[in-house]
Amino acid sequence: SRRNLELDQNLSGGRDNTLLSVLDRCQTAMGTRLLTRWLHRPLRQHSVLEQRQDAIAHLLTDYQFEPLQPLLKQIGDIERILARVALRSARPRDLARLRDALNCLPDVQHALQPLAAGRLVELASDISQFPQLADTLQRAIVDTPPALIRDGGVLKAGYHPELDELININENAAQFLLDLETREKERTG
Repeated sequence: SRRNLELDQNLSGGRDNTLLSVLDRCQTAMGTRLLTRWLHRPLRQHSVLEQRQDAIAHLLTDYQFEPLQPLLKQIGDIERILARVALRSARPRDLARLRDALNCLPDVQHALQPLAAGRLVELASDISQFPQLADTLQRAIVDTPPALIRDGGVLKAGYHPELDELININENAAQFLLDLETREKERTG
């Protein structure tokens, strides 16, 4: 029955002309996955359903959802990024996306503040901000990092002095050896 209802996958295996394709106006992959879970496991608690409906109605009134959409697009897929971080398989671009998302969270919270619907107020207060982590990632990761860490150039210059020295030695190895030779000649005569 669920397969024939074509909730999120049609009978030929695609996503076209499914209930999810009709309803999904989510701005993030996380939102789409949440909507899919809601379609597969509908609630039976009327109070929660009414809170959701009130929040949606409030957002649709006078197009109050429009300031939120571009902010949500900037957040990216934090769920997947955090899973990669937990599994120690995060790539430099994942960390850059996490940095950008953390920097965007205060703007999302600020955009939700004027909305008076009960559930939206709860969501705004539930947004946690991590200023120390955002600052560390801002100071450490270059603006556009390479895809793989082995390519190098992930950390900003000045983030760690010893690392800067090692990078300088690596990039200027010939000059470093000439300077070392000159110093040793002077020292030993």
